[in-house]
Amino acid sequence: MTAHATTRARLRAVMAGGSTLFVLCCGGSSPAAPSTPARPPASVSDRIRFRTEPGGVVNYRGIGLAPAVSYYGCYEFRNDGPGSATITLTLTPLGPDGTAYPVAANTTAPVTFSVGGNSLGCGSPTAIDFDMVHPEPTRYRLRLDATFTDGLSGAIEKEDVLESTLYPPKVTGIVISEFRQRGPRGAEDQFIELHNVSSSPVAMSEWSIDTWDSRTLVFTAARTFNGTLGPGCHYLIGPASPSGVSERVQNDTRVTVSLLDKAGGFALRDRFGRVIDQVGLAPESVFREGQLLTPLLTDTNRSYARTGADTNDNARDFVVVSPSRPENSTMCGPG
Repeated sequence: MTAHATTRARLRAVMAGGSTLFVLCCGGSSPAAPSTPARPPASVSDRIRFRTEPGGVVNYRGIGLAPAVSYYGCYEFRNDGPGSATITLTLTPLGPDGTAYPVAANTTAPVTFSVGGNSLGCGSPTAIDFDMVHPEPTRYRLRLDATFTDGLSGAIEKEDVLESTLYPPKVTGIVISEFRQRGPRGAEDQFIELHNVSSSPVAMSEWSIDTWDSRTLVFTAARTFNGTLGPGCHYLIGPASPSGVSERVQNDTRVTVSLLDKAGGFALRDRFGRVIDQVGLAPESVFREGQLLTPLLTDTNRSYARTGADTNDNARDFVVVSPSRPENSTMCGPG
C-alpha cells in the first residue's frame, strides 16, 4: 500500500470513530490568533481643548495714514497633557468667498502652558490688513500650533465669523467717476468727480480725499465734504479758485491743497479711514486697484472717466475722454 493510501485509510478510520482530525499540510503552521488593532498615535487635538467665538474689528488707520485695519478673534483653550505644551496662535481673515487674505503681525509669541494651563480672551493675536482693494473679511481662521515636551507637535484650526461692533458697515455705491490732474488752466484746473451709483441716498459725513506722493512718500489728507449725495447724483471736488474748473461747472466743494498733480495715487475715504474707492498713478502707489493708470500731466482738456461698473481694476474701469465733462450735485442720472 502506498503512503497516500495509508493516510487515506487512517483518515477514514478516525472519521468513522467520530473524532476530529487536524491535518497539517505542506509544512504549514496553524492560523495565528486575531491581533488587537494598533492604537492610533496621539495628536494635539487629543490633548488640547480648543474653541473659538465671533471676532471683530480693532481699529482702522486714520485719515492721512497708510490705509489699514486690524481684526481680532476670540478663543479658549486648555492643555490636558500629559506634559507642558508651547503654543502659538495665528489669525487669518477670510473674504466672503473664503479666500485667505495676506496680512501682517498676526501671530502670537510662543507661550508654554503646563498641564491644566489655559487661555481665554479676545484681541491677541490681531491681523493687520494693508490691502483695501479686496472686500472686507466676513470670517477668520485661528490656527493653534503646539509642541509638547515629549516631542508631539501639530496644529488645530478653527473658523468663526467677524462681526464689526465698533464701526457701522462700510458704505457702498459711491465711486470716483471722473478726474484730471491738469486742465487748460494748468494745475489749478484739476478736479475729482464722484458718482452715487446706488439707488439710495448716501451720507458722506467727514469723508476725505487722501493723496499719496510717490516721490516723498507723504500722505496729504483733505477733508472735503459733509452731507448726503442723492441716488444717481454726482459730486464735484474742484480747485480752490473761486471760478472753479474751466468748464464753468460750479464745485460742490473746494480744497486748498493740490489733489493730484504730484500724486502717485489717491483715495476716497470715510471718516474711519476706510477706502471707498481709489486710483493708482505710480508703480509704488499705496492707493491703487489692479493695473495702474498713466498720469495725464499736460495742460489739456481731457480726463479719465469711468466706463461702467467698478471692477476694482483702474485700467479696465477708466478711459481717457476729451473734452472733460465734470458734473456736480445738481446733475443726477447715469454716467
